[in-house]
Amino acid sequence: MTEPAIAPPPSPGISPVSLPPLDALAPRLAARLDRDGFACIEGAISTDWLDRARAAIALAIGEHGAKFFSLIRPSRDVRFPFGEVARDPELRDLANRLVRHACPPAPGADGFYDVVRVVAGGNGSHGSGEFHYDASVITLLVPIHIPEGPAGHTGELVVFPNRRTIGRSLAANLAEKAALQNRFAWARAARRVASGSGYEIKTLVPGNIYLFWGYRSYHGNLACAPGQLRATLLLHAGDPHRDGLTMRAIRAVRGLTEARRRRP
Repeated sequence: MTEPAIAPPPSPGISPVSLPPLDALAPRLAARLDRDGFACIEGAISTDWLDRARAAIALAIGEHGAKFFSLIRPSRDVRFPFGEVARDPELRDLANRLVRHACPPAPGADGFYDVVRVVAGGNGSHGSGEFHYDASVITLLVPIHIPEGPAGHTGELVVFPNRRTIGRSLAANLAEKAALQNRFAWARAARRVASGSGYEIKTLVPGNIYLFWGYRSYHGNLACAPGQLRATLLLHAGDPHRDGLTMRAIRAVRGLTEARRRRP
């Protein structure tokens, strides 16, 4: 089978990310995140990059199959264009400013922990409704493929914004994640969504960048219709516990889990 072609890289010096001046943007986003738990930078990602990212997603599906899977640190794969966004200096500077605002003692965002998440194939519900808190202070979401269809069936992002504060101990954080990241808690969250209260639901638009306090906000996505494709790039920055060893352990476990999912 012929592999999907990947478009050539952009000309040197041309960034796929376009942001307003950070001195005005960063405090505006921080205030919006504190108030609403969610923010959006519209039209921040170039169509050229989206085209090349979609070709990369097609290549990844060809390798791993049309199913639910994630690519951990895809920015390190030279075949893919994800590193162009993950290593963009202005985007990293923005994340660094937001981390310092939300959690001043936390290490700055000297680099993103990047993940590409794909939902494809005949079962569009795989990976949906798995609500969780992120390990990082700030999460940036870059939509690549978002399916079209009726509300509730296009993989919408659901955020219970700013449900907890930064400052708990690492042990308390791990205990809370264990209590809220299981099928019983997910069922309760699904009932809350069905009741229509206490959350924000966002239909994602490729070309935009979405931001939320990942550590503070309980979040997940709704199911896609069978046969639809949903692909997003997630960028995580800032360790609220300032414990690099624990963060590495958490990410190592996630890496093993995602490696199992990618197997045929």
